[in-house]
Amino acid sequence: MPEQIPHRKFATDDGILWDVWEVRPDDGETTYLREAWLCFENQSGERWRFAPIPHGWEEVSDGVLRIIRDMPEPESARIADAARARVLARHTAEHRAAELEDYVAEISGRVRKPDPMLETAPSLAEMRR
Repeated sequence: MPEQIPHRKFATDDGILWDVWEVRPDDGETTYLREAWLCFENQSGERWRFAPIPHGWEEVSDGVLRIIRDMPEPESARIADAARARVLARHTAEHRAAELEDYVAEISGRVRKPDPMLETAPSLAEMRR
């Protein structure tokens, strides 16, 4: 059974209805974007993309989707670059090893000394939701 793609509809201030959904390229797909993006499409077929996909975009208000949609390309590119740099900085081998140790400690009932790099990492329980 195919996985359902998150999808939203909202209207801009000028009354134009937009559909929004996630696009995740397959490994074999040829695209200049290697990461997932949000695709915005209106009734007349105009399309616009935003990457990277903001966490929790499915639950944000229509106003937030309007802000994302209306954001100028240079601003969205700056935000994407900053988000990408932040993710890459936090995903070192050392960081992943510490994260794994925390998950093992969590499921075995032990407590590890907190690592400041992991303060924003999700717990195992959060990841299972």
